[in-house]
Amino acid sequence: MTDKLYETMKEEIKKLPKENQAAINAFNWGEKVEEISKKYNLTEEEVNGVQTETGIFLLGLVDYGSFVLNIEDVVLIESTANGLAREIFENVFTPIAQMIESSVKNGLKNQIVRWDQSVNFIVSGGDYSSFIYKQKNG
Repeated sequence: MTDKLYETMKEEIKKLPKENQAAINAFNWGEKVEEISKKYNLTEEEVNGVQTETGIFLLGLVDYGSFVLNIEDVVLIESTANGLAREIFENVFTPIAQMIESSVKNGLKNQIVRWDQSVNFIVSGGDYSSFIYKQKNG
């Protein structure tokens, strides 16, 4: 991964929810993508392209279908792109998603959830500010 891409990704990751930041930063996805890409005998330029597309997906800027199409644009061979995308999904996206899910579940264990919170939110029309106002003055 180029230094410029690495720095850009670092800055953009800071804008994600804290659970996503922690999972992405805990997983060396750049190296894993490079390792997978080398199995497909990609050039250094293609590896950088695949890493870029992976980063764009991790930031939530494209969906999986677009990710696969973008990988096809980088490697130009559909069968290679599909295999590469599948391996990245299994070995990068899935572990990161599992870390995020685990982090969110652990965070919810420490919160007290009451039935009236949902009712108040629905009655407010989904307006958090009116719900907070009611809580402070109610």
